[in-house]
Amino acid sequence: RGLAAAGGTFVYFAAADDWVLPGFFASALSIFADHPEAGLVCGESYLVSGRTGEHLGVRPVVRPSNRVTYFSPAQTAELLQRADNWILTGSALFARDRVVVAGGFVSELGSFADGYLARKVALRHGFCFVPRLMATWQVFDHSVSRGTAADPVETERVIARAIAYFDQDAAFPRWYGDLFRRRLRFGTARLAVTTTPIN
Repeated sequence: RGLAAAGGTFVYFAAADDWVLPGFFASALSIFADHPEAGLVCGESYLVSGRTGEHLGVRPVVRPSNRVTYFSPAQTAELLQRADNWILTGSALFARDRVVVAGGFVSELGSFADGYLARKVALRHGFCFVPRLMATWQVFDHSVSRGTAADPVETERVIARAIAYFDQDAAFPRWYGDLFRRRLRFGTARLAVTTTPIN
């Protein structure tokens, strides 16, 4: 509903407890001016504990580039073969018309709806990556996304739904669904062994 109500050229989607850092919008708009073909501009996020404020790290762990770079749709597909955690919704500005054409958020995908949309837009139009901190992402142990990732049964449901969408969407390479399945299962296992007590 928010996307339908928005009238601007660009849109920003964030959780209520995330925030951007100074210069985020100015930088993203400047990069869009240089690369109007891009579907989105994204950067790094500073992770903090929502409970304690403790610094937890920076995402993505591995940058797709160490300088501001536009990745074409073909280059985006190549990147996806190596990693797929470089688009973080809280540190991304989207071209609204490209989000609308992509169909917006698929509510059936739950906490992965934004991840699916971002990948689809990047695969159709390419994206720009900014190798600096652009936003802050608060991590809560009992958030919807963390709760999904910590529940193997719910994770398998998300995987099955996501793969069904990947398979019917020409924007996604045919090999991506299996790779996504393995990555999400690995992520679920990683969270399980870092939980106290171990899940």
